[in-house]
Amino acid sequence: MFNFIHTFPATVFIGMLLIGMGATTAQGGERPEPDAETLASLAHAERLSKAFAWSAERIRPSVVEISTGRRVQTGHPFFNRQTMVTGTGSGVIVDARGFILTNYHVIENVQALVVSLHDGREFKARLVGADAMADLAVLKIEADDLIAATFAPPDDLSVGQWVLAVGSPFGLELTVTAGIVSATGRRSLDFSNPHMYENYIQTDAAINPGSSGGPLVNLRGEVVGINTAIQTKDGGYLGIAFAIPVDMARNVVDSLVETGSLVRPFLGVTTLELDNAIKQNLGYQGDHGVLVYSVLADSPAFKAGLQRADIITHLDDEPVLDMGLLSRTLALKHPGDECEMKIFRNREPITLKVTLEPHPGRIPLSGQTRGKNWVDD
Repeated sequence: MFNFIHTFPATVFIGMLLIGMGATTAQGGERPEPDAETLASLAHAERLSKAFAWSAERIRPSVVEISTGRRVQTGHPFFNRQTMVTGTGSGVIVDARGFILTNYHVIENVQALVVSLHDGREFKARLVGADAMADLAVLKIEADDLIAATFAPPDDLSVGQWVLAVGSPFGLELTVTAGIVSATGRRSLDFSNPHMYENYIQTDAAINPGSSGGPLVNLRGEVVGINTAIQTKDGGYLGIAFAIPVDMARNVVDSLVETGSLVRPFLGVTTLELDNAIKQNLGYQGDHGVLVYSVLADSPAFKAGLQRADIITHLDDEPVLDMGLLSRTLALKHPGDECEMKIFRNREPITLKVTLEPHPGRIPLSGQTRGKNWVDD
């Protein structure tokens, strides 16, 4: 059933507006001119518009589209039939020698990788390495005349700051959307698992399927994050998107590009989140920290004197808010780094020095890292 109630008044209004404009022109013969305040506002808006355009133009040559192919079993297992399922993601050139940063979930379990550049060239890519816990991967192509993006300083990001998201949503290459930084330090989100390093940038810049791995940049065209996920109920954009901060991105890039491997530092403890019962039992009145549940023998924590039932409150003067933040803070450090750790033991604060060592285990490159809200689902 049609309902004209909403359209008729609009038609009348438009007609009246046109009649009014005609009368004004006929009587006065002049169009209105902006006053000084309006001119100043227009000039400011135009300068901002030029800043957006300049930022987009600066990052554009460094953004790539990543086409993937994944073999999957089809039909009855007896016939062993396979088909190639294709996907699309985004990436950013981080080194002119051909190194490209993207999300791990974009290239997870794929058998074919093709990178398309802004100038139309296409190259087969190989995987250099990945960190599933950070959801980051580095690819390599053999190409000349590449332009690497510039990373912004890790601490140069504020809530309310303008940002641009660049990528290939739905295969639409080099799409640029704008928004602001809505929040920083987002953790415990639906799309991640408890073992991931969480400290996401939240933005309202539009990010959609295919945008994963593309850069989030400031108005100087510098990379502040890597677009990774959206909060959604039906797969569509709802104004809430997340990016991996530049400090984690650069940590992974530096390690994989320079050494070809990723070695995380090792502390050697298992921890638990604090609750009121634990705090009351240990006489702790602070509002943050994690409980040491166990200490591995001969580990850096053991050698530093850390004990079961200690509460870790700070690492290098940074408050330890929860287990996830402790893991992420450690991940940004390197084997051999000496850290100052503040703990609470026997109702008293204590400071310990711990020297991190290389992680004895292999950094997982696969596993349960996907979730329903990944951008390219």
